[in-house]
Amino acid sequence: MGMLFLYSIKSGICLIAFYLFYKMGLSRETFHAFNRKSILLMIRMALIVPLIQVELNKETPMTAVTVDFTEMLATVQQPFDYPTKEPITMIQLLFLLYIIGVGIFAVVFLLSLWKLRFILRSGTRTDNAHGEHLVVIDRDIAPFSWFNYIVVARKDYQDHPMEILTHERAHIAHHHSVDILLCNIMLIFQWYNPAAWLLRRELQEVHEYEADEAVLAEGVDARNYQLLLVMKAVGEDRFALANNFNHNSLKKRITMMKMQKSNGWKRAKLLLALPLTAIAVVAFANESVESMAEKIVTESNNAAVAVENNLPVQQNNKPVKKKKAPKKESKKKVYDIVEQMPSFPGGPKALYEYIGSNVKYPAEATATNKSGRVIVAFVVDKNITCAQIENGIREACNYVTDVTLFDVYEGIQLGADKKSMAFSVVFTPKDEEFTGEMVEGFVKKILKNLEK
Repeated sequence: MGMLFLYSIKSGICLIAFYLFYKMGLSRETFHAFNRKSILLMIRMALIVPLIQVELNKETPMTAVTVDFTEMLATVQQPFDYPTKEPITMIQLLFLLYIIGVGIFAVVFLLSLWKLRFILRSGTRTDNAHGEHLVVIDRDIAPFSWFNYIVVARKDYQDHPMEILTHERAHIAHHHSVDILLCNIMLIFQWYNPAAWLLRRELQEVHEYEADEAVLAEGVDARNYQLLLVMKAVGEDRFALANNFNHNSLKKRITMMKMQKSNGWKRAKLLLALPLTAIAVVAFANESVESMAEKIVTESNNAAVAVENNLPVQQNNKPVKKKKAPKKESKKKVYDIVEQMPSFPGGPKALYEYIGSNVKYPAEATATNKSGRVIVAFVVDKNITCAQIENGIREACNYVTDVTLFDVYEGIQLGADKKSMAFSVVFTPKDEEFTGEMVEGFVKKILKNLEK
């Protein structure tokens, strides 16, 4: 649902840009068929542009990753507190309003279709050889057409049959009902966007201009036809889903009939929509826009999931769970600090002797004269430096080719005056072959030298 909301916003922005472009560049021209195709093309482009993905050259920042083990341990020890109800964000509020609006307008659209179907079945129907269905109604109603149906009041059919039928047949011939149907479906998802409603109105005006042009081309007197439009302009029911005889601004229609034909080269203005489209594509690929888009999708999805499961709306991606009841405290006290540090039986000297006697150099490495790496950690006084331990290791054995400190840790568990230092020690044989006894001797020398 979050992606639908984001797509609606992006396509809505495109519709605003294209509407302004059409209004300033093409709406006053008299090539009505071209204008109709231009509006439909702009609507299609507004629906396609948000789907285009463009990767801009972005610098990937180098970030150092640090891990605070003390903080991690403290976090693990703390009891997890599930999120409770948080204030709803503006994005989530707008998303919920958008979904409600989509539902309302979808219902209105379906009711309009049902009402239109009822009208088409309520009158006297006559079919002709061209596949048209004429429905004559016994009450006052504005003439309109819907696909191959023409609906007209009986009085209008008796008084002005030629003008009205010619006008509505022009709508049928140009498939204007398809345009109106698609626009109304678009308005279900763009109900909040003024540009969508204005584009539909512009399209309906172009439909009427085309139909008026067809009537005048049949030889109908322009003055009598304009008077007929004036008479039918008020006082009758009209349908938003249909092509009404008197739908649009009467003044604009009469003005358009009197205007001279526009220069055909003015059609080239439509080419200016190409850079407008390119700007929209690049703008949507901007890093800050993408960041905002991710936020919109995330918060909208959270709101949708919360509503679906009847749970509090959350602002993040964490699971929405009810807060657990606190556990009863135990009467036994839990200690989190060790008063006496554990020690090896016999003390540090016995520990070094045990390590020296139990560390075995691999037989395969000894046979092939391969170097070996030993990872060893020491708990020492805080005043002991890395250089002191490294020198002690190298002095004890001339087969040591590398000593690297890779971790230092201080904590309550070690004591206030202690620290742990971890080293990587590499042994490399020279000309002679290593034996297990030799390696064990090296280790013992190192441990005894460090003990000093």
